[in-house]
Amino acid sequence: MKRTVSQCLWLALLLTFLFYGCESGQNKSVTGDFFDRKAGDLLTVTATFDSLIPYSENPGEESYVFAGKYKNVSAFSVYKFPLPDADLIDREKFQSASLSFNVPDYWLNGPVEFGLFEATSDWSDSVRLDPDDFPFDPDSPISTFSDTASSIGSLNFVLTEKTIEYIRSWSRSGSFIVAGTTNCESMMALSAFYSNYIPKIEYVFTIADGVLDSTSTSCIESNYYFNTGFNPDEIASGMTGIISDADNRAFVLKLTIPEQLPSTAVINQCIAHLTIDKNLSLIPTNETFDLGVYQLDNTLTVISEANYDSGTIIESSVTEEATVLEFDITDHIQAWHIDKNSNFGILIKSSLVNNAPKQLVLTPESTLTIWYTSVPKDTLIVKHSTPPEVQ
Repeated sequence: MKRTVSQCLWLALLLTFLFYGCESGQNKSVTGDFFDRKAGDLLTVTATFDSLIPYSENPGEESYVFAGKYKNVSAFSVYKFPLPDADLIDREKFQSASLSFNVPDYWLNGPVEFGLFEATSDWSDSVRLDPDDFPFDPDSPISTFSDTASSIGSLNFVLTEKTIEYIRSWSRSGSFIVAGTTNCESMMALSAFYSNYIPKIEYVFTIADGVLDSTSTSCIESNYYFNTGFNPDEIASGMTGIISDADNRAFVLKLTIPEQLPSTAVINQCIAHLTIDKNLSLIPTNETFDLGVYQLDNTLTVISEANYDSGTIIESSVTEEATVLEFDITDHIQAWHIDKNSNFGILIKSSLVNNAPKQLVLTPESTLTIWYTSVPKDTLIVKHSTPPEVQ
């Protein structure tokens, strides 16, 4: 059969196309690498978290502080008050005084008994407290508050003459510690300097024979120390991290994108699994611990100043019964795969800081699986001037 010139040209083009698209079991990527697979296959590569970096901040400068004990954690608060006018504490005129704290929240696990103690060390609400600077004997408070009610709205301490004598010793200001006594098994959130209910000392004094008057002085600074029940530095020295709501602790997880992952890959899925150590976790009964996972935009220095794209936030609510925390970091891996210089890790922290005596100790699994798909076949072919050699 005779073929026209036109038909011959079409046949030549068809054969050229067929040979161009033939595979020898190898596809060439845009970087010049060859992969023994068919375009579009769903494949996996294993990655490992390289490091876990702990972060913590001073929990002060919040609307309320913590005091007391709950299960395996404890806390005490410190308050600074100005020296009152001389008439208020004059030995001849002074009649009585009381110190009151609003209680916005509480966690009852046994007896409610709190003590007021002297605090003679200097401190600031902008610096994390060192408990060694605030020694006190929980069996010897200068004033005590106890309650058996199931609902508590305030803590009220009567200031005795001994307490007023302590106030008289102040130069310009002085401090009190509020903490649970030896019998206490419950924790309170107390109003702080930054709240709408600033703690006050109410003084009653004589202004004339048989005539009494009263006035108050407000707290001028507040802070607290939260004891997580273990040494956070020891826990966070390896690949185990602490997230503490009341103690304002968090950590950053970092991983390196595996070199085996082709530059043309599209990430399909990557799920991170972190084991919750139940012996070191603490979530009050019938509550959840709300966490956030944040893809950082730059190196983290201070938790409260973390930079991240709000669109990358992953939220998770952990219950008291949970044993594993899972979250999908597919988009994070894809972003880092496209631009390795954007990989500053992921920050895992409480969604609400200074909210409750909640904490978790988390250990990421040693490896995680990245599922990916190769770039479509003809995309690979179009990007090359010469096809793979036909075997």
